[in-house]
Amino acid sequence: PDHDSPWVKEGREMRKDEAITYCKELVDELVAEGKLDKSWLKASVKKSEKQKFEDTEHLEWVVILYNESEPNPDHHSLYFFLSLYGEVVGANFTGE
Repeated sequence: PDHDSPWVKEGREMRKDEAITYCKELVDELVAEGKLDKSWLKASVKKSEKQKFEDTEHLEWVVILYNESEPNPDHHSLYFFLSLYGEVVGANFTGE
């Protein structure tokens, strides 16, 4: 999904609760688009934290959603990587 981040517009960093809510909204859209199984609508939050990666000097939000009902056992955890201002940097099932 392509999103204009309200946090960029407001010039402020997103809070932890906002990062979680935003990722759940992204999941809602991905399910509606048929890109994720509808069982993801009931996913739980496994982890949400700011993390620094080796290849960058910037912190990012990493939000991990967990869905044991996902039909593919390799896809039970969905990782979202967001800038501190809510821009989606990436999302995948590997965490890399």
